[in-house]
Amino acid sequence: MSAPAPSKEEIVQHFQNLCGQQRQYQGKLAELRQEKGEHELVAATLKDADSSRKAWRLVGGVLTERTVGEILPALEEQIKGLTEIMEKIQTAMNDKAKEITAYREKHQIMVKGMAASGPATGSGQGKSGVLVQ
Repeated sequence: MSAPAPSKEEIVQHFQNLCGQQRQYQGKLAELRQEKGEHELVAATLKDADSSRKAWRLVGGVLTERTVGEILPALEEQIKGLTEIMEKIQTAMNDKAKEITAYREKHQIMVKGMAASGPATGSGQGKSGVLVQ
């Protein structure tokens, strides 16, 4: 006994959920790109400074006094960590895009303003597509 086919509303809801998840990935990726750019700018500025020079760093909302020699390696490690996280999010976002495409093709979803995806609908399959705005 198989489960009943989902209704058009359920298909649309699931599709919108998938798209929402992808938008969340995109938003987080943009946020991390901005943060990484700021870190890189500070690192580039500090590279030319004397390593014993006093520098200030914001840690958990608290401004701490350190030296450039202490801050620069930690900053470069943060940049490396941000890059790794961004790569993981990009991979997850690409996987989500594939999942969305497969779901669109499976349920013959046509997004308003986009070309139809999947096999031609004139094959007499008896399935009707779902239009999503």
